[in-house]
This record gives sequence, structure tokens and C-alpha cells, in this order.
Amino acid sequence: MKHLLYFLTGSFLAINTPYAQTSKIDFGLQGSPSLISMRGNEILSDLYYSGMGFSVGISAQFHVNKNTSLVTDLCFERKGAHTDGVITDMLGDVIGTFKSQLQFDYLTLPVLVRYSFGEQIRIFVNAGPYMGYLLQQNNKISSDLVGPSSYSSKTDYKSTDFVVAAGFGMTAQINSKLSYTVELRNNLGLKNISVFPVVNDGKIQTNALNLLVGLRYRLN
Repeated sequence: MKHLLYFLTGSFLAINTPYAQTSKIDFGLQGSPSLISMRGNEILSDLYYSGMGFSVGISAQFHVNKNTSLVTDLCFERKGAHTDGVITDMLGDVIGTFKSQLQFDYLTLPVLVRYSFGEQIRIFVNAGPYMGYLLQQNNKISSDLVGPSSYSSKTDYKSTDFVVAAGFGMTAQINSKLSYTVELRNNLGLKNISVFPVVNDGKIQTNALNLLVGLRYRLN
């Protein structure tokens, strides 16, 4: 995580210095529902499907010039996947059903380059890397035979995730200081987060499609 902070600081200083007298900074809050999934091996592909997660946090936008800016967020983000199936007895007869959720809660920090165009309503595209730090992991199981239960296997997963994020959206001015944003952003996990070898030399990778809604305040 500290390497990404160094990168963020260095990138901001490098691109922002020529515009120090005219640059503007926005700070804000944002949140989103997310369509979450996992991929990288045949078990995930065959048995698990997308579910709902969420992201919530704070955001900063450093304006380099009228069209270009550097965007970073510090968010709590839930990722994972869902599965379900049947429970059978020793004879193979179905005696019940179950549902299971893999939940990964990350603290995420992206660094995105954003290009915007327009006036009162500005359309933008942005992309860049981000790091995720695993705060907690839970496996939640429920069935019609026994009550819900959960357990953690956090030690089976690496503490960091490396992701490439890309999205597009719009910013609309409320007044000279306030604006709101709506963005559709995909966070594609590139790192194998499994500590142990995965079946058939596979991987365990995250993915989240976020519909971000934010409110921003311009400092100067």
C-alpha cells in the first residue's frame, strides 16, 4: 500500500506543478451498488455466479487543466461471489438445498487519469491502477436443514490485490462549489489472491462493476 501512496504523491507533483497557480481540488463522498464476481479457475466458472456487493468512501480530484485530472478514492469495498446447490444423503437422494457466499472486504485506493469534456454537464472517461488491502474475509452458508453460519479463511488469501480500473460517467454542476457525479466503473483484478496452488494451475481473481454516485465540493 505504501508504494501506491508514493506513486500517487509523485504523480500528482509531476503533472500538477506547471498548473499550481490555477489548479483546483474537489473532495467528496461516493458510494455504489456493485455487481461482484470471481474468476480464474474452472470451479469458479462452473459453480459460482455474480452477486451484489457495494463500495463506499471518500474521493479527491486534482484538476491539472480544464480537461485532465487525477482522481483517487479511499473506499471500503465488498467483493466476492455466490453459489448454491443441493444436499444429498448417502444414497444420493436430495434432502435439502444450500446457498453460499464468498465475501472479501477491501480497503481500496485507485489512481485514475480522467479526461473530461463539456461545460455545465461534463462527460468523462478514466482509467488506472489501484491496490486493495484485505481487511476481512468470510464464507457465509445457509441451508434449509441448519441455520446460517459463517467462518473466515482469510489466511488462505493474500493481503493485497492489484486491479486495473476503467470507467465513464458524467459530472453535473449544482452551483459554483458543488457537483455530483455518476460513473460506471469496472475493477478488474489481475493478481492471483490465493496463497495456495489452485486446481489446474488456475487463479482466484476478483471483479467488481460499480455504479458510483458521488457528491463533490470544490475547495478553490
